Amino acid sequence: GIEEVAYNEGYAIMVCQSSECYEREVLNLRSLVSNRVAGVLVSISQETKDMLHFDILKRNKIPVVFFDRSHGEISDPQVLVDDYSGAVQLVEHIISRGYRRIAHIAGPDFVSIGQKRLMGYKDALEKSGIGFDENLVVNGGFKEEDGLRAIEEILRMKPLPEAIFAVNDPVALGVYRVLKEKGIKIPEEIALAGFCNNPILELVEPAVTTVHQPAYEMGMAAVELLLESINNPKGKHRVADKILETKLIVRQST
Repeated sequence: GIEEVAYNEGYAIMVCQSSECYEREVLNLRSLVSNRVAGVLVSISQETKDMLHFDILKRNKIPVVFFDRSHGEISDPQVLVDDYSGAVQLVEHIISRGYRRIAHIAGPDFVSIGQKRLMGYKDALEKSGIGFDENLVVNGGFKEEDGLRAIEEILRMKPLPEAIFAVNDPVALGVYRVLKEKGIKIPEEIALAGFCNNPILELVEPAVTTVHQPAYEMGMAAVELLLESINNPKGKHRVADKILETKLIVRQST
């Protein structure tokens, strides 16, 4: 989505990956500034607790747009999906299928998607009358290995949860692998759901329920906001944030 819009406007793209590492994010940012880029699009790492390193962009008058993940210290334009509503809709679906003891593998609580998906999970349980049990929440990150670690902790719970809502699809995939290896039937013994609609979760057996977030549209919207800032560097008004809607994708795992 980013490339389609940027190339049509005559811009080339440089891609730097942090691999969820704060130190890499800082080095990537310095590299981009040294290459005198026209603007920067950022999805912050799961380790990013402060935003001081982004001050280098302001000092060099390089516009920035954040996408996918927000942070309390961000004052620049953002393109996000409605993580809260997506989580509410997903948990309400799980409850509608008869599950009551639902565990959540949460993301870092200082990153927006971790906060909002946890909040949606809690509110859906409260609204249904089941109530929120903090003992059913396992904190982790956004990688597959976080799912591998979290499911081992969940499987020590007494009694076992009836369903698991993972903060994203890579984490859900880690959970899926362990459940399969241990011969635990999905969804008969434990139901499973993720978030983001990674194509691989449609190919496993059983296919895993998830929430679709419009990544392609998010990329297009992010670069469009960035181009507004690039083309209007003396603009007096901050470019408005954009919030995109999600869609529940129900599959066999629930």
